[in-house]
Amino acid sequence: MSHRATNWAIQQRGLKPAARVVLWHLADRHNSDTRRCDPSQALLAHDCELSRSALNTHLKALEAASRLGDFVLVGIHSDDVVNLHKGRNYPIMNLHERALCV
Repeated sequence: MSHRATNWAIQQRGLKPAARVVLWHLADRHNSDTRRCDPSQALLAHDCELSRSALNTHLKALEAASRLGDFVLVGIHSDDVVNLHKGRNYPIMNLHERALCV
């Protein structure tokens, strides 16, 4: 286990919650001596409590995100804009709550 890799994974923003869990478990399996991280899909799926199919979906998303750059920039519409486009009963979560989900 690499505490440095795990801390790095926790600090990543702009990921879906399940992808963040996958990244965290990958970082937890990182060997700082060999600089390798190669758990089996079955083990990683078990650790993340995901099916292998769902795991592969999130691994592909993480791989695609890594090719795009070092960070993900996320924009969130204001409550007024969401209300204007969706109707008066929206947003269900206010701007602050939506920002915490990102």
